[in-house]
Amino acid sequence: LDGHITLFYAKTNTGKTLIFMKLLIDSISGGQIRAEDVIYINADDSYRGLCTKTEIAKEYGFEMISPAESGINPDDIITLLEELSQTDEAKGKIIILDTLKKFTDLMNKGAQKYLYNILRKLAAKNATVIIAGHANKHLDAEGNIVYEGTSDTMNDIDCAYSMYLMTEPEGEVVVEFRREKSRGDNVARVSYGYTRAEGMSYVGI
Repeated sequence: LDGHITLFYAKTNTGKTLIFMKLLIDSISGGQIRAEDVIYINADDSYRGLCTKTEIAKEYGFEMISPAESGINPDDIITLLEELSQTDEAKGKIIILDTLKKFTDLMNKGAQKYLYNILRKLAAKNATVIIAGHANKHLDAEGNIVYEGTSDTMNDIDCAYSMYLMTEPEGEVVVEFRREKSRGDNVARVSYGYTRAEGMSYVGI
């Protein structure tokens, strides 16, 4: 939701970034959001993957930033976000952090408190923060995926979705989003599908 901090977490190769990109493009094309308001901070990609996604971002007019390729430490990105939070320019911005573990120590409560204080300042200026996170390798006793990190993240965000790969990761892929926390009228469950075949480009998927 607008002005909220929302976490999406899943196991690797579920398609988080792919779905994020698709939904951003659809929202820009449909006029729901402005491309110039989107700041996608991609700190979890290979050089080849980053080049492909950056070209897509340029095509649709939004900003994709890689701290590694820009020669910037992720900590410096957080400092820049804090500076943004102190201005009115933060209003209406959509900031994607992909992925969370690149920006804070998931086992360090102090480091997480520092990050979420900044993100909360951004949300207070009506910026929207979207966070990509990882799930643990092991499921819980009920067979559900478990967020990788301490409970601090869940305490400090507004909304959280777990993402489940409902099919094999190749062919006709289906991913289900399940709401785990909400402070607003967030949809409880929704599924998205995509096709992944050998030799298919990222754009083709």
